Amino acid sequence: MPAPIDRATIHPAASRWIELWNGKQALGWDHHGTPVFRFRWAPAGLATRRQLRAMRLCPGRQEPYALLVWRNGKRWAWLYRLDLARPSRLPSPAQLNALDKAMKARRTCQLCRTVTDYCIPTTDGRCNNCMTGPVPTLGRTAGTGPRAHPVAVTPVPRRVSGTGRERPELHATPLCELEHHPAIDAPQT
Repeated sequence: MPAPIDRATIHPAASRWIELWNGKQALGWDHHGTPVFRFRWAPAGLATRRQLRAMRLCPGRQEPYALLVWRNGKRWAWLYRLDLARPSRLPSPAQLNALDKAMKARRTCQLCRTVTDYCIPTTDGRCNNCMTGPVPTLGRTAGTGPRAHPVAVTPVPRRVSGTGRERPELHATPLCELEHHPAIDAPQT
């Protein structure tokens, strides 16, 4: 991001009438050949990237036409012509399905496998109930019926494809398969 524009070049006393692409004139400055307008001084027919996005348009490979500045030149944004803007590309149904699957994976707890209505932190992959609830090592069981075994939840390193890093994934192991566990080895009272 380039340095802010010199304050002396955007002072209202330095403003002049600038000829626009459509033959009209607007009050602004010329900064190295680029029209510069203060906040709320930009003429109709120009929009920032965010404004284009809100209208479902994109710049369409056009160069920025002008510059919009505010806060004495400390903040700025490029302005694009609306008549040269193109409609944004619409995603295909396959892309939308892929995004839905990815968001569902981000909302699925790795411990209890419930789908939440918020994105779960990637640091440990647990939902709020699993983080704030009781310790899941003794309360959970593997299987159903009278022979259900309590499980120990341990992080198992799993390589994330393409990154060369390992990410812990929570894995449930029945306590009867562990060699020594305090819950199994403890004397019954």
